[in-house]
Amino acid sequence: MSWTGHSLLACSTGLNDIAELQRLEQQHPQIQTCMGWHPWMISPTLSLLDITQICIQIANHIEHTHTPIGEIGMDLHPKWRSTIDHQRHVLIYLLDLAAQLQRPVILHIVRAHHEILRILRSYPSVKIYLHGFRGNRELVQQYLKYDVFFGFSVLNSGLHYNQLANVIPPERVLLESDGLLSLSKFQHLCQHKYHSSLVSIHYANFSQFCQ
Repeated sequence: MSWTGHSLLACSTGLNDIAELQRLEQQHPQIQTCMGWHPWMISPTLSLLDITQICIQIANHIEHTHTPIGEIGMDLHPKWRSTIDHQRHVLIYLLDLAAQLQRPVILHIVRAHHEILRILRSYPSVKIYLHGFRGNRELVQQYLKYDVFFGFSVLNSGLHYNQLANVIPPERVLLESDGLLSLSKFQHLCQHKYHSSLVSIHYANFSQFCQ
């Protein structure tokens, strides 16, 4: 309620919370909602027919708004491997929709970059936001073939992220508040840990991504 800055991003985890997010956006216009189906929320008990029917319902919500699509993606951590075929089905279904509607997409990717890059060959024009990017320099170069933005938590630091900062164009960087206890703490960290122009670039990039 106290936030007076730029837009905040709120992604659905699946069909069940889309309506609530829409109500939230109506009450707080500074919130940018996104609609998708997070890989963690795809049940292994669902059939592919069930998956398709739910995707159709999510797509119906997306088609009647101007929302970005996300989070969607693939997570190959052992905890989620049982749904890998379902994850791929959802990802391709909603990437098809993104290409058709010219919507940006937020991707959740864990241990699946090479699979994602293979799939993206069929979607060269889709704008991509890589949430929580933890890849290496080689992956950065492969993703830069696309209209891509790289998300980093403001808590990330160290040599690895400094090296990535040298190969990622600054206009392609998004700073993320994931994991922080409060927005006030997020603001405090931005003011003390990062140069103010980088935070400004972050917000400008966010607007560019959402267009």
